[in-house]
Parts: sequence; C-alpha cells; structure tokens
Amino acid sequence: MKMVNMFTYYIYIRDRKYSVDINIIKYKITMPKATGSIHYIEHRSPMKDETGEYLIHPQFVYSDIYDFKDMTKGMRHHHQMTPAQFVAAIESIKDETMLALSQGMEVKIGNMLVIRPKLKLREHKDENGNYYHKVYHEGERIPASEVVCSGFEVRTTKEFDKDFFIEYDSKCSRSPWKTKAFAQDPEQEWQVITSYCKEHGFITVKNFRLLLGVADYHARQVLDGYCEGDLPKMVREKRFREDLYQRISTIVIKTPELKEHKEDIPAIAGTWWRDMDGVKLTQKQLDILMTYDYPGNVRELLNILDRARALEISDFQKLLEEHKAINKDLWERDPDVVSYPDELDAAMTQHVKSVFDKYNQNLTATKNALGIALNTLKKYLAKA
Repeated sequence: MKMVNMFTYYIYIRDRKYSVDINIIKYKITMPKATGSIHYIEHRSPMKDETGEYLIHPQFVYSDIYDFKDMTKGMRHHHQMTPAQFVAAIESIKDETMLALSQGMEVKIGNMLVIRPKLKLREHKDENGNYYHKVYHEGERIPASEVVCSGFEVRTTKEFDKDFFIEYDSKCSRSPWKTKAFAQDPEQEWQVITSYCKEHGFITVKNFRLLLGVADYHARQVLDGYCEGDLPKMVREKRFREDLYQRISTIVIKTPELKEHKEDIPAIAGTWWRDMDGVKLTQKQLDILMTYDYPGNVRELLNILDRARALEISDFQKLLEEHKAINKDLWERDPDVVSYPDELDAAMTQHVKSVFDKYNQNLTATKNALGIALNTLKKYLAKA
C-alpha cells in the first residue's frame, strides 16, 4: 500500500526564490504474511559469529506425506490412469531400474530422478564382537571382496528443478508448531538432559537432537562437554555443575593412560598389525615399542604402526626416533606461547585483549588488525 503526497519546497539561489514541487511516496511497511506452501523452522547451526551468538538457518519440515496411495488417487483424477495401470507402470519402472543398477549403470528415470549405487568398505567383526573395516591408502588397490553396496544416491535432474520453479509456487512460510527447535541456552539444555536421564537412565546424541531440534554436531559437542575431562577438577573450577556430577558419579571407571599398562602394548600392537598385514610383529619390535610412554595413548601407538606399514619400515628403533623428533614441539610446550581456553568465546576474548595490548591499546589499529567492527572490539574488551 502506498500514499502519494505533494510538497512544495522553496530554495534560494543568489537571493532569488525558486519553488520546487516534489512527490513523496510513503510506503506502509508491514511484515509479509506467510503464504508459501513450503514450511520451515529455525534450526541452530554449530557455528557462532563474531558476536558469540549461534547462527540459525531454515530447515524444511513437511506438513504431510504424499504416499503411494495418494499418488494412485492423483493419477486417476489428474491423468485418467486407472490404479491398475499406475501400479503396473510403477512395477515396470522398478524392475527396469533394479536390472540396470545390477549391471553397474546409473539410472535416469525420465527427466526427473537419477539413481546410482552408494559403496562402502565391508565390515568385519573381531573376537570381542566389535565391528571394523580394513584400511587402505593412496596407491593401494581395494579387493572387490572388501567393497559392498550400502544403498543408493537419489537426486533430481536439472530439468526437473527448472520445471518445478517455473510451474509451481516455491514460496516458503515459517511453521509455528515446532517451537522446540529454537535455540536453547545452556541452562535449558541442562534441564532437558537431566530430566531425560532421570527418566530413562541415559541420553544419546539422537535423543538430544530430537528433543531440542539441534544439529548432530551441537548435540555431540554438548554431551561430550558433560562426559569428558577431569570432572572433580571441572566442578572446582565451576566448569561443570556439581548437582549433575553428584547424580552421575555413582560408579566411576577410570581409564588409565597407556604408559600405566605397558604390558598390554604387545597385545594391542600385535593384533592391529596382524589384522592389517596378516603377519606378526617380531619380539624385538615389540620390545622397542614398549620403551616409549605414548603421551597420545593408543591412538599414538596405532599412528606409529600405520606409518611403519605405509613406509614399509621394519627398523622400529629408527621409526620411534623419527616419531619423537617430529612430535617434539607437540609435547614440549614453549612457556612463552599463550594458552587459550577451549571455550570459543573466552578464547576470542583473550585473543582480542592480546592484540589490543600488542598495539598499545589503540582501538583503530586493533580493529584493523583483527578485521572487525569497532563496536565488536569494544564488546570483547568489556568482557576482558
């Protein structure tokens, strides 16, 4: 809606009066109504911007499912095709599609869909019932016996996308019914976690995602934060809730570092090497592996073995010396190096303060060096 008003302005140039008529168009600014048929909700991403706030993006939610029964009725009403004819046509397309896929072809169904097989490495089960798959590196060939079809990739064609956006309304509207997917603050997330654990005894990433509508990444990060680390120390430092610690600390199982149970190194290294190459490590090689403390625990041990296998190194003494030289800077921290906290916002605040001091507390120089706005810089300095 717009309204047009006529105004006359008078201006003076060298003491002479001139009149100027100006049409001013006023627009009534209103929030457009949600009229689109494609619904969405706000979904919190795992990323934060420079303000420290979580970013959100639209996520599609369906209002209903148009299944085979509905499509059969639609074909009868819109295209005069009987249910029997439609079912026969679908069965024929399915048979032809499966035949072509079994012969290693990519199938294009009309100008609508493209289907192709999705492959993965075959899974094996060890003596403890754990699943694993063999590891292959660049330059190696994967045996056909180790590759299986795990499903299919289905995508629309460019022709289908173009026709849809030309012929149909693709406007969107916000779905008001799934408000639980809005971003939650840590206190609300903690309430959800504790309530669910009290009722069920545990909570998984999938449970957390479904309860709050957040991304898998965010759910995993939150739950990892509650489950990893020295919890008594985190409670003392106010980084973990004491009431939650008292609730979950009924039975505490401590996993020792690898250097505390070196007698297990031959079993761990020998099993891994035998599974990868089908041969055993020599006693001399095992003795050399037991001389190292492995600050990175089992993962570091397997990393060393993986390097030996990839580079075909049999001299483990030389291998271990090279590994120590490569990782020297990793385990021996320079005391002059600044240590940043794990929490992103706290780390950014500390970094901003460090750059501010570096430039003699000059606001302009600091904001230019960081590439941020002046207001953002002041916000971080206020937290420091």
